Amino acid sequence: MVALALTLTLGKSMWRTNDSAQEDAAMLEILPVAENLEFFNAMDVLDDLDLLESMGNQSNAA
Repeated sequence: MVALALTLTLGKSMWRTNDSAQEDAAMLEILPVAENLEFFNAMDVLDDLDLLESMGNQSNAA
């Protein structure tokens, strides 16, 4: 019974270590994508600003 309890207890800590390493690797892989997402969101804002400016210029000309 003691051996079973030790196996389960020690086994859980070993699995958590592997899972956290995989989670860290996934986070490092996602980080550059998240930085690019912020860049593209800023570009969308600039595109929207250009659209609003062109709509404003058209309404002033009419």
